Amino acid sequence: MIFTEPIFDADGLLPDGDVLAHAVNKLPLVEVHVDIRADAVTATFPPPEDPFYDNRQVPVI
Repeated sequence: MIFTEPIFDADGLLPDGDVLAHAVNKLPLVEVHVDIRADAVTATFPPPEDPFYDNRQVPVI
């Protein structure tokens, strides 16, 4: 999982609360690897200094 912070334009988050539709960008905060069968976090990583995905959209689960 990649936890991100949404970045909005000057209008901020609109009243409908649709973060994915209104975020102009997302700032990565932390990458977390989870073993679902063990119900445990197996690793955490800070975001890379050089953006791996650059300006590409990444899937959100």
